Amino acid sequence: MASDDIRQDGKGDEAGGWYPPVPLHNAHDDQSEHGRKHKRERYRHREHDCSDHRAWQLGFIGEADYAFLLVSVYVTCFNEDGRPIVELSWKNQSMLLPIGDRRLIAIIDELFWAHTDRHLTSAGRYGALRLLTNEAVMAPARVLALRTALTVDGEVGIDIGRGRVVTFGGGSFTIDREFPVTFRVAPSLPTPAGVPDLMRLRDYINVEDEGFQLIVAWLTFALLPFGPYPVLHLIGEHGSAKSTVSRFLRYLLDGRFSPGGGLPDSMRDFDVYARHRHGLFFENVSFLPDAVSDKICRMATGSEDERRANYTDGDLVTFEARRPILINSITNVITRSDLASRALVVELKPIEKGRYRSESELHAAFMRDAPQIMSGVMQIIAEGLINRSRTTAAKLPRMADFAHWALAIESTFWTPGSFIAAFERNHEASASDILDDDEVGQVIFALVNRNGGRWQGTASDLLVEVGLHLQEKGHSRHSGVPRQPRSLSEHVTRLAPDLRKRGITVSRMRVGAESAKQITFERI
Repeated sequence: MASDDIRQDGKGDEAGGWYPPVPLHNAHDDQSEHGRKHKRERYRHREHDCSDHRAWQLGFIGEADYAFLLVSVYVTCFNEDGRPIVELSWKNQSMLLPIGDRRLIAIIDELFWAHTDRHLTSAGRYGALRLLTNEAVMAPARVLALRTALTVDGEVGIDIGRGRVVTFGGGSFTIDREFPVTFRVAPSLPTPAGVPDLMRLRDYINVEDEGFQLIVAWLTFALLPFGPYPVLHLIGEHGSAKSTVSRFLRYLLDGRFSPGGGLPDSMRDFDVYARHRHGLFFENVSFLPDAVSDKICRMATGSEDERRANYTDGDLVTFEARRPILINSITNVITRSDLASRALVVELKPIEKGRYRSESELHAAFMRDAPQIMSGVMQIIAEGLINRSRTTAAKLPRMADFAHWALAIESTFWTPGSFIAAFERNHEASASDILDDDEVGQVIFALVNRNGGRWQGTASDLLVEVGLHLQEKGHSRHSGVPRQPRSLSEHVTRLAPDLRKRGITVSRMRVGAESAKQITFERI
């Protein structure tokens, strides 16, 4: 309909009719008659086809409304725990994006330019995003999975990117396009292809067979939606390819080809990392603060953190996550027993002189082998899911779910009983490392050995012995040693599991008229 055909009586060709043209800058003017009509009619025009932008040309809707109308054809709005998200179908691709994502903003700008030959102003862009936010917040909530998911029927699916999901059944795996769970957008994993050959991964990890078995168990379990996940701690001297191994494992697990970054500066940053990444990788860690150690424990076994939402007085944000974690460092940086009991410490051997390869050569070789390695990983998972229901153990160690899974895949390449033996030796070595580096642990061993295998006393008595021990070593103070009886008693409690592994039991009882609590260390 040409502009000359616009009817003045409000009974145009469309429902509700058209009003005479109004300059765009008057569309929101409350003092203008046309502006008042615009306020009454702006939402009625949402019924119109977005391709017909006459309403915008005539000034009946503003930039924000028109940009919203244009992009709404391609998006479905919803929220996840109150976070506004859009499901975008654009140029034969489907993706989930938080409102405010740069890609969504770029698409809104592109659509507006294509339909108007004008750039969208900042105010118009902000208004369109606000309208999308309002629609998402009021829409039904959804639960989104990241990388791996379990359906209500117990079916496992692993998102490998670009709308493809690996599913399992009958001891094999298939790549499907349909899966009843919605996944968040994540980097693509290598596409499983060719003859499954997990042992090709062995060529890129310079480690003993026992360590490789633990790494495979960690990697395959990390791709499953079960948990709790053990923490993989790679250690080794300079030249043992720690960063390279971390890079390859991260690519297989999370689709990123970097070895990871430093530890987060705050617990909030930790949560942000976990929101966007299925696996958390930390590179070249030299020290693990107690607060970070506790956070890693919670993140590996499953944590829920609540905090006040930004820029609000009373809104609460809840974040839940359970993530596999990898740390690499030169020496063992785990100094607390609770994290040590959840960790697999694997030492990489140094590369022999004359066997170094350039990074570009190694990268190219790994990329060639990655499809078959990934196919091998998926095949082991398929067989493990079959064996899992019929695998039993008389006694499972700490991290029982992981240990049960490792037993389920044990028969694929290893002999029965090999995992439990490797797992127990690994934890015994970790316990020894903690006690050897702990001043209080050294004092306890000395007291037990000096007193015929048994020592008893109060926490205050033990504190005196610790002080004498430090004086003998020429240390008046030590940052890792408690300075009060109560804190020393708590420290002993944390050491108790590691002491038991080294053959010393810890018991407490109240004796005497004053009911003083006595701590007893006794060799088994």
